Parts: sequence; structure tokens; C-alpha cells
Amino acid sequence: MYRSSMSLVAGLLALGLSACQPQPTTPGVFPSTNTESIATVNGTKISADMVDTVMRSLPPQVKAQIEAMGDSSPLVESLVASELLYQKAIETGVHTKPLVQQDMAMAVRTALAEAMVRDIVAERLTDQRIQAWYDEHQVQFAQPEFQLAHIMFTDMAQAEAIKAELDAGGDFAALAQANSKDSMTAAKGGEIGWLEPKMLAPPIRAELQAATKDALVGPMAMGQTIHIFKVLDRRDSKPLDEVKDQISTELEQTIRQEYLEELREAAVVVETYKQAPVVPVELGVPAAPEAAPAAPEAAPAELEKGAAG
Repeated sequence: MYRSSMSLVAGLLALGLSACQPQPTTPGVFPSTNTESIATVNGTKISADMVDTVMRSLPPQVKAQIEAMGDSSPLVESLVASELLYQKAIETGVHTKPLVQQDMAMAVRTALAEAMVRDIVAERLTDQRIQAWYDEHQVQFAQPEFQLAHIMFTDMAQAEAIKAELDAGGDFAALAQANSKDSMTAAKGGEIGWLEPKMLAPPIRAELQAATKDALVGPMAMGQTIHIFKVLDRRDSKPLDEVKDQISTELEQTIRQEYLEELREAAVVVETYKQAPVVPVELGVPAAPEAAPAAPEAAPAELEKGAAG
């Protein structure tokens, strides 16, 4: 009876201890999500959150291309392929190999470090700081620009006839849509956008220097085509809203660097790899003898004869 009781206690104790021990977990398990299922692989859900996670890791230009196409199927196919390989890796125990565990550990550390930086950037990259940076770097954005529209012709007579209509109060956008040979801008009423003077050919550049808003310039022959330009607007510098993304990118690097410097100042960092190695001195080992002085060169034969005489 006593032995049975002790065995029962030992069994319960062992069970309790095993419950307290950290249990091995399968690496790479994506957190459960309530978002819609995009696909399944052997019953495992590929969710919209997974697609969003991959999108966040893409370079901005690639992300912009995918968003412009409105087609995420390449990402889903990539996730399906990745899931197939992941499941096989778990099945065969690849994740238990020491080198793979090191790779996974470094991936987790990198992800956490980047997440920490993102949080700090989100906290410190305020509109006030962006505005202050813009104000301090006004010289960088102080560049005269013209917002232009044009009507392109291949016949000077037609260009002069349209110019007469414009001078009489004709609608520039409507005439551009109906007559311009530039199909790219005609649909937008001839609008080209904001241009710096250096982007314009010398003849039109000189004319625009003195042109005011709503002024018409032309008809002007430029190569094989003729143009009538309209100055929709002009300005002396780029506004903040057009350079905000550029400033944000600049400040993100600044914030990252300043935060790392703060962490280093508050930490104890010993860079042993920079320390010069200490060469131990072996006692009792005699120093190597100095090299004997070189023997003098033999005297020329003529001098030896002279000495003998």
C-alpha cells in the first residue's frame, strides 16, 4: 500500500514537473487570424494577413507596381510554394539542425530589431519635425517652376488659327483636346505638369522667364512640331506636400542613427575584436642573437699590389 502511494505521488510529481518545463514549439507558425482565407495547403490556411505581411517586406517600388496592377496572385502563389516547402521542412526535421536554428534565431533578432526601429520612427517622425526639416532646408527646394499646358501642331497655319481663337477667349483645355497632336496630354487638356526651367528648351525657357500666370506663349516651332504653351501657374519653390515623402525617408535614417547612439550611450559595449592581441612572453628563452656585421668588401687588386710594393 505504501509503495503504491509513493508510486502515485512520484507519477503525479513527474507529470507536474513536465508541465512546468518549456515544451518544444513548431517554429514559424503564423498567428491565428480571422481574416479571409486566400488559399489552403494541406488544410493550412493562407490568409489575407499573410499577404499583407509579405507586402510590408517588399521594396516600395515593387509594392507600388503590385498595387497599381491590383493583382496579388503572384504573392499568393509565392506563399503557397513557401508553405509547401515549410511543411516538408517541419516534417523532415530540418528546423532541428543547429545551423538552421542559428539562421532562425538571427531572423527573429533582425525582425525584432526592425520592429523596434519602426516603433521609434513612428513615434518621433512627427509633422512638426518634418516641417522643421523643410524650413531648415529651404535652399534645397528653392527652384522656380512652371506648371504648363500645351497644344502641339504639325502645321503653322493651324497653330496660328488656334492662337487667334485663344486670344478671343477660347477654352485652352477644350482646344487642346480637339486639336493637339500630343495624345498623352491632349486628354488632360494639354497639361504637362510642373517643370523646372532647365527641363525646357532654350527658346521656351527664355519666353517663360517673363511670363505670368495664364499667359500664352507661341506658336513656337520646336524641331518638327509647333507648340502653343499656357502658364497655368508658377512658383519659386516646391511645397512641402510634394517633398514630404522624400523628407520622411531622410529623417527615418536620422532617427534610426540617433536612437542607436542613445542605446549605445546607455549600454556597456566591449568590442573585444578591436583590442590588440596580447603576445605572451616565454621566460627563460634567450633572445635571438643579433646578426653579425657584414664582412668588409675585398680591396681592389690594384690597391693590394700597391700595398705590397
